[in-house]
Amino acid sequence: MCTATGSTVIDFAGRVHSVQDRCGYTLFRSSLIPGFQVLGMFQERRRRDVSFMERVMLELASGVQISLEQGSRVLVNNSLVKLSATAMMVDSVELSKDQSGVTAKISAFNYTASVLFDGSTALIHMKAAFRQDSCQDRFCSDHEFCGVRSYSGQTGCICRAIFASKYQSTSSFGEPTACAHKAASLTLAKCLLEDKAIDFSVLHLNDEACKGEMDNKTHMVTFNFDSNNPCGTVVMANNSQIIYKNTIMTRNSSTFDMINRHNPVHIDFSCFYSKPDIKNLGFKLKDSSVTQRIASGEWIYNLTMKAYSSPETNEAFQVKDDVQVDQKIWVKLKTEGLDDKMVVAVTDSCWATDQPAETGTLRYDLIINGCPNPADSTVKVEDNGWGTSNSFSFNTFQFIGTNGQVFLHCKVELCVRKGNVCIPRCGQAERRRRSALSKNKDENPALIQLAWTY
Repeated sequence: MCTATGSTVIDFAGRVHSVQDRCGYTLFRSSLIPGFQVLGMFQERRRRDVSFMERVMLELASGVQISLEQGSRVLVNNSLVKLSATAMMVDSVELSKDQSGVTAKISAFNYTASVLFDGSTALIHMKAAFRQDSCQDRFCSDHEFCGVRSYSGQTGCICRAIFASKYQSTSSFGEPTACAHKAASLTLAKCLLEDKAIDFSVLHLNDEACKGEMDNKTHMVTFNFDSNNPCGTVVMANNSQIIYKNTIMTRNSSTFDMINRHNPVHIDFSCFYSKPDIKNLGFKLKDSSVTQRIASGEWIYNLTMKAYSSPETNEAFQVKDDVQVDQKIWVKLKTEGLDDKMVVAVTDSCWATDQPAETGTLRYDLIINGCPNPADSTVKVEDNGWGTSNSFSFNTFQFIGTNGQVFLHCKVELCVRKGNVCIPRCGQAERRRRSALSKNKDENPALIQLAWTY
């Protein structure tokens, strides 16, 4: 109880205060009854240096002011109200008058505040309309205690101060997001949620079927999702990360719901994963170039096969150079020691195997009958049959499930120059150079090999 009489105020803790001037002082204000406060208005009487309780002012959350005056008079927003022993409601305040003075009562949640003013003394009472034994059958976790919530006046498990302090500094409701491989979880404290008038049972993730699960021992509530149950998770990506994002939110009210007593909630939580590195599988040429000395009838010549990084064939790969899978390379087949006025070199075929032998278990054709393999659009053949050298290009590859080595074989034939009969007619089915070569068949075609390894 708080008592204000004459120029003395005795507060709820029993401390005595003396009013020296002619002002208004707040005698009562509590978060248990939001928006309500009681002020004592003091004025001098016979002596200028002593003030006395003159009247009591009640201010309500609605803005209404009720003044308890001398002579049991009551003003509501400066208008006189006549009272009797029968209680009269003004806004949310119950007013009555008897021989002891004027009494005003206001209730909120489970609390009631009453003010009695007899013209010289104000008595203020605050009482709770709950039984302390309501905690007897309630289980609270180690970080909670049973008490009355300030905002609702209802009994429940309240967070202990030390436990709550580590989350209040970050304005959070629980632990940071726990991220695992293709999964994430967010754990919140039930008492922290209830302290903000949030009922965890109405919360869900993007998918309304995914709700929080409360541990009955710790009263911690966990929301989680994984690849098997994504719960509406949104997957995004930037240059370096893959982001899994979900949201804890309040259940949408149905059209039949008129009211609710829960604060709206929107808590985003995300997991960030680094994008997996795209590993470029490279290889090294085992030989920068290969040269063979060939004897074919009266012709004795050198045949060289060399790999290049550009179509101009002026930048040859070196043994130490790395080449990436699916990288385009150019291969030049060049002869020395031939009379280009009499014969030309024709690359009849090129193929790859997984072994040094030209008849390896696995074979992949690049050039067939002097023309690109029509099944491989990366193969291009240039100047074949035009002179004593030619070239072709293709995108590198590897054999699946092998030891990583690839051997390139090419078969080169000589053709006696006679018009354009030595030039392969690629794409023309009616007459190929084979008819011309049959008369000038090279009895000793050259085989040459170039290899790379991963």
